[in-house]
Amino acid sequence: MSTMTPEVRRRTRGKCNVLVVDDCPDIQELHARFLEASGFEVYTAGDGQGALDVARTAVPDVVVADITMPVMNGFELCERLRADHATRYVPIVLVTGDPSPEARVAAERSGCDVVLGKPCSGSLLLATVRLLLERPHAAGRLDRAWTVACA
Repeated sequence: MSTMTPEVRRRTRGKCNVLVVDDCPDIQELHARFLEASGFEVYTAGDGQGALDVARTAVPDVVVADITMPVMNGFELCERLRADHATRYVPIVLVTGDPSPEARVAAERSGCDVVLGKPCSGSLLLATVRLLLERPHAAGRLDRAWTVACA
């Protein structure tokens, strides 16, 4: 696991990091391997609490998380990431097997940026992550730039 900040990592190696969170080891590994093969540095966690622990150590550039997980579900993870100063602007993708409109509304209310259905193809996941990284997060970028400038 790298100890460099995301800003330093982008400048030195050009890699962005993605935190993949899923309690199903097979899905977690599938998403992680696909993103790694596409040039991303990937961190993983098996539940929301584990994801918060990882995010405190290495602030991710994007989070991809399942909704239904033990200990802390994806909704609560999303809310907690949004409440934390260090991660409030990190783009979040929630992945769900529940196709109901209620699940999508709940996901959006929790603060996520994108909701993807399961099963999710690697190409859709990759396109979504890339689009989120290209999308301007003006307030977040200013906030991060200020933190780096004052460090």
